[in-house]
Amino acid sequence: MEDLKVIGFISSEYRSLVLPFLFHRIRLWSWAQGLGSLITCLQNNVKLASAVRVLNLQVIWSTHDPSEDLRRIIEITTQWEEFVLPTGDNLPLVVFDDNTRLQLRRLRCTGRGGVKFRQLLVDILPTCTNLVGLDIPDLEDDWFMTSDPTGSATATWVNRLRKYRGPSSPLGYPRGGAPLYQLTSTTAISPRKLQRLGRLVGQQLVALYVDIHWTGDLSLSVANYLPPSTIPSLFPNLQYVGWFPVMSQRESVPHDPVRNILAPTSLLITHIHGIAQPKSSGDEGILDANEVLSAIKQLHHLRQVWLISHQCSLSLPEPVSIFIQDVQKMSLPYLHAICLWTPNSEPPSYAFRKERVESANDGFHTKWTCETGVWIAPVFD
Repeated sequence: MEDLKVIGFISSEYRSLVLPFLFHRIRLWSWAQGLGSLITCLQNNVKLASAVRVLNLQVIWSTHDPSEDLRRIIEITTQWEEFVLPTGDNLPLVVFDDNTRLQLRRLRCTGRGGVKFRQLLVDILPTCTNLVGLDIPDLEDDWFMTSDPTGSATATWVNRLRKYRGPSSPLGYPRGGAPLYQLTSTTAISPRKLQRLGRLVGQQLVALYVDIHWTGDLSLSVANYLPPSTIPSLFPNLQYVGWFPVMSQRESVPHDPVRNILAPTSLLITHIHGIAQPKSSGDEGILDANEVLSAIKQLHHLRQVWLISHQCSLSLPEPVSIFIQDVQKMSLPYLHAICLWTPNSEPPSYAFRKERVESANDGFHTKWTCETGVWIAPVFD
């Protein structure tokens, strides 16, 4: 980004190419004269105003009520498509007039909810008829049951979304024909809800990411288990998937207990990627690597996969290393990155990337390289 700024300053020839990148997103601050200067700048430069696609309003409400300034900026930046908003008492609901509700295509909310946030989800979002992308913070199931008891408001906006990031509660409302193709769930999803999603949107879903909130309970309940063999049939066209745990093979696990590292909140990841195999007796789960590899191999369109290992080691644990090598040997045509998070180890993350390398003898060939200590949060194309 800094390089783009330099190019824009020193080269008038390339400035028109740089501006759309520099002003794609603007963050509005509530400094005394900042908004007035910004409004003047946007008014005097149509190219700048037309380049804006994202209006970040997270902090603008902190010192005074800038309602009129907000309305003016929204009017000037006629091509905007997305808002970034706080969810607490500073949520500027005043900006949602009829024109804004019609123009809004993507909305990202930060914070922990509140009375105004309830009004946004229940009263305003159902009227945003062109909304296709939504990112909301974690909310308990009880919050949705209290705020929208019948689920009618939630069902209205969730069935318009193509991209969703947030808690799993709204995922019980999609109907047949819902356009959802990119899903990031910040909480676990029950097997029943996952199977229903597979029937409704499984053929079109290309990105599926489920966050893991690590807890101290390390058991896997068979009652919450979804066989990995069902995953390729539920979501056959996945290109991006994450996360799921990687553990030792049965013979390398201490005989008692065989609990390993699966928390209830990570069950969805376990289910999606088939990392666990329930024992014939008892209610705990262990890894069946072959079953996992079989499920991954059937995802022919896979581009990136994110894994998690809680094995403590100063280096990459051997069972995990072998597992990753087995994934690499599958030679999936589109797979170009395998990301591994090891929160209990140093370095805490690894990224394995496929590269095309020139050889003096036989032209080009591919190989896997490894980066360590890198940020590996999923980014979907």
